[in-house]
Amino acid sequence: MNDTPLSSFLQLLRDRITLEEVAPEERDPRFRRSPDDNDRIPFSGIPFSERGSRILLFRRDSVLYIRLAERWAKWEEEVGDYRRRPALVQDFVLTDAQGARLDFTMTAYPHALFFATRVGEFWLAFADEETLYLKLPDARCGISFCAYAAQGRADRRGGEFKGDPEHRVIHRNIAYTTNARILSNTIAPHGNGCLRVALQLDASSDSAFLLNITPRLGFNRSFTRGENILERAEARWHAWFESAPAVEEEFAEQYYYAWWIMGMGLLRVLLRVVDHGDGFAQPALLPDARIHDAVRHSLHRRVAVGRVLPRARVPAR
Repeated sequence: MNDTPLSSFLQLLRDRITLEEVAPEERDPRFRRSPDDNDRIPFSGIPFSERGSRILLFRRDSVLYIRLAERWAKWEEEVGDYRRRPALVQDFVLTDAQGARLDFTMTAYPHALFFATRVGEFWLAFADEETLYLKLPDARCGISFCAYAAQGRADRRGGEFKGDPEHRVIHRNIAYTTNARILSNTIAPHGNGCLRVALQLDASSDSAFLLNITPRLGFNRSFTRGENILERAEARWHAWFESAPAVEEEFAEQYYYAWWIMGMGLLRVLLRVVDHGDGFAQPALLPDARIHDAVRHSLHRRVAVGRVLPRARVPAR
């Protein structure tokens, strides 16, 4: 499929998102500091996320992991504060038909991530605020990950890690679901309070994988066509960028990158949701503190004020 979105805003930000939580200067020249760094958002420490969502997707090479932008005050003695506790989903890897890890080359946009591997292309986007949608290639492949959970069970569509309403055993409920033909599906202890999932699939052109992370007892395990997921994700982010005042071309990449970070840093209040019918709630509070200062600096008056253009100059979709 053609990975390039129609939106010129999204095209502008291709591969600006790295998902690297820590990226030393020697690994990538983009991380080297310069006198302008005080006015620029760094590449490192910025996850892939969605407006209103608490899911933060990071990577180390070809391994993904998920943190949650939540404070677990009741469990801090057990797991530490939200910056130090283990990732909720760890060592998430794509595998081949024999279960060996697939290395990937990632192409990143604000609305989706595309992973090129030797068995075909996978892509990932948000189906809703609590659900990641991973499109599978037409091939035999697999997925493996560790869930920070005390108990879990496999079923005919995937599996669930589900606790009691007070989250005393499992702090966040997790479900994984696929519409591909399942060849094997195991959940086994992995140590350090984690369970490892190993899933082998015979996928077709319509196959996908859902990962739902929620404080609720009910899960989202229903599938929508991948094309619809991708189109809606692009439309959401195009509308977000289009609502911003236009800026001169020389500042556009950094300017819209800041708008993307500010958008994906908006969180919603749990259990107080205003649903607009598309599965995405109206964000109800200010940007997360993890990105507030970076956005403020990037939208500094030296970059934007006095250079905002009339609405007619906004790139067309």
